[in-house]
Amino acid sequence: MGKVETNKKQKNTTLLQTSFELFTEKGFTKTTISDIVNRAGLAKGTFYLYFKDKYDLRDKLIAHKAGQLFADAHHALLDQKFNSFEDQIIAVADYIIGRLNDDHGLLTFISKNLSWGIFKTAFENTLPDESLQFYDYIFEQMKEVTPLALQKILYFIQGIYMVIFGKPLYKEDCMAWIHGPVYEEVYDLFRDFKYNPIEDNRFAIFKDRFEELSEQEKKIIDLVINTFGKYSGKVLEEITHEELPWKNARVGYGSSEPSREIISKDEIRNYFIHVADTYGVDTEEELNRYIQSYM
Repeated sequence: MGKVETNKKQKNTTLLQTSFELFTEKGFTKTTISDIVNRAGLAKGTFYLYFKDKYDLRDKLIAHKAGQLFADAHHALLDQKFNSFEDQIIAVADYIIGRLNDDHGLLTFISKNLSWGIFKTAFENTLPDESLQFYDYIFEQMKEVTPLALQKILYFIQGIYMVIFGKPLYKEDCMAWIHGPVYEEVYDLFRDFKYNPIEDNRFAIFKDRFEELSEQEKKIIDLVINTFGKYSGKVLEEITHEELPWKNARVGYGSSEPSREIISKDEIRNYFIHVADTYGVDTEEELNRYIQSYM
């Protein structure tokens, strides 16, 4: 992410946080847009770059706060073992009730303003359906995968899919982090596992979502898993470090310097078109030959 995008994100976050403070202090009705921008230290025109009006801000703030709450509840589950999906649901409910009991400002704001439609949107935005399908299928096929390896598998799937079918498999962009291409949404979801294998039994909520994938999607995922999936996350990281998409996005950064630069889909597609021209990407034999060129 460049400086302009980073600055936009910071302003959006500032407006959301400031409005939450004012809504809980004065109430939604008594809070004006002028109150929000004055406390945030931003121009009034800036507000309308991000929100249509105060009601649009309220809805997005509720979705943001509810989404954070669900994400925190999800991460809390990672430290626990469950015998059933029902136990997971109960644990999520207990966590959320506990958080709201401790944070009366959040409880008051959500209870006064939350509608089921907004609540549903917040939950769905926290765990997108498309992503769940991919994760579940990869878990099912690989049996054991670390967050580092999962990131690289998703990256290779995207590149090869774009070459063969001419379009991205998923809309999320990846970033050129220190350890290779990273999808931030995936990092946030599985970061608590660190370098350990993801225990998919903790993610029973994903179960059987992969059945919604098309046969061509499964074909590409299988192709990548049966080739790149044979290697550790560290080996896959080293391969991506030699590839142009990651290297080009990291220009100007030191080897241990954090970066949020986007690796564009065009950059990934063009690189894997070159791989296809040189090695081929349609068969396991061709992909294995490409992988061996880095060994």
